[in-house]
Amino acid sequence: MRHLPGAERKLTSAEGERQVCSEYSCFSFVTVGEAYADCGGSLVVFVDSGEKRAYVFDREPVRLLPTRDKRLLRYAAQS
Repeated sequence: MRHLPGAERKLTSAEGERQVCSEYSCFSFVTVGEAYADCGGSLVVFVDSGEKRAYVFDREPVRLLPTRDKRLLRYAAQS
């Protein structure tokens, strides 16, 4: 991860996206349609950059019910 000045920051195309994982955490993109659920983990965070919101689930089951399809960045901490 690198810190860049604001003028150099940009989003890359979806073609080059990859899931990034280590033994402690995992980043990936998910598309949430009518409903999304998973068992979660110690900590699961979803970032909606379009609406500038974060959804945080700390040791609880994940349930998202969007009104329209959303593409979210998912971060999961491994316990």
